[in-house]
Amino acid sequence: ASVVQPMKQLKHFERFYLKKGEEKKVTFVLTEEDFFLVNYTLKKVVESGNFHLMIGAASNDIRLQNVILVE
Repeated sequence: ASVVQPMKQLKHFERFYLKKGEEKKVTFVLTEEDFFLVNYTLKKVVESGNFHLMIGAASNDIRLQNVILVE
């Protein structure tokens, strides 16, 4: 990125509880706005690069990860 960004940023949050052995499908839709950053001229932009998506119970308890490339 052209400006320093936090290592992790929370984009979506949903709390739900599962009983032991229960499964649930949860969907999060990411939009262009989720990838915005404010550059050095204070404009919102989306810069190309790899974005690491993480889903977990907490920031230190990541259960699923993926990397997407934004061009």
